[in-house]
Amino acid sequence: YVPIVDAGIAIADNIFYKEGIKRDVLNKNSSGQPLTGWVWPGKTHFVDFFHPNATNYWSDMLEILQKKAPFSGIWLDMNEPANFCPGECLYSEVKGFKGNGSNSKEFDDFADYFVGKSIHLRTHSQT
Repeated sequence: YVPIVDAGIAIADNIFYKEGIKRDVLNKNSSGQPLTGWVWPGKTHFVDFFHPNATNYWSDMLEILQKKAPFSGIWLDMNEPANFCPGECLYSEVKGFKGNGSNSKEFDDFADYFVGKSIHLRTHSQT
């Protein structure tokens, strides 16, 4: 088993998010709050890889995952600086995007909303 691990930490009621907040390892915006972005999990914060506790955070979180679902390696996805928003996301402006990738049209509308026509993104069904 090889899970896909995304560098964006979903803003959710789970140990991974709670520990990121508790350990204060998340990137901050200009107001000193965790920077909010949007990648595959939806609304996310990002671990500051230069933070002195970032390595311990990732090690501990992968250990938790290993105990819940034993794996033999990880696919570290979206490890490059990536965000579906140009800068910090303003979710009050997003109209109905669920962020779960289940609807190609929904994703196209979301991509067009944030990146406009400068980048043409499309998803394709394999069926």
